Amino acid sequence: MSNFPIWIPGTPIPQGSKSAGKRGKTVVMWDANRNLKPWRQTMTAHLAAWTALSAGAWEPFDGPLIVDATFWIPRPARPKFTLPATPADLDKYQRALGDSMTDSGLIKDDARITTWHARKRYAEPGREGITIHDIRTDTTPAPSIAPGSCCPECGHYDPEDKEDTDGTHAHVEA
Repeated sequence: MSNFPIWIPGTPIPQGSKSAGKRGKTVVMWDANRNLKPWRQTMTAHLAAWTALSAGAWEPFDGPLIVDATFWIPRPARPKFTLPATPADLDKYQRALGDSMTDSGLIKDDARITTWHARKRYAEPGREGITIHDIRTDTTPAPSIAPGSCCPECGHYDPEDKEDTDGTHAHVEA
């Protein structure tokens, strides 16, 4: 099924810091933002409803995935910038969405997301939410060596070594 986009209405809540405390002798942790749990439940419910629209049994997206999403956040009364280059961090919105995509069964595990195409934008009043534009298999070929390396055998890189641009340095056996 690929009936994108998926629209999740509501004000996006970032998933970030945890708080900790003791209950008796047990140390417990919880999300510092008390609005996160209901927001995650809202996202999970919308995503689960979307998967229910598929014909037949739903199989979660699995394997390396690319997720393309826009987070529509409220515009402040007097924004400093035309784009929301302000808190909260984009990766914290992504974290909440990734966990809800897993909880809903939309994807097998948010650890499968290898590439995010994500953006924050100001929403028109009453139009806050998330648009998932696409989820697809990531077929980007893996690099054969680490970026900036010159040797495919060991990943050696020395920016001062002007002579060793072809990876012909001597390998030392330990």
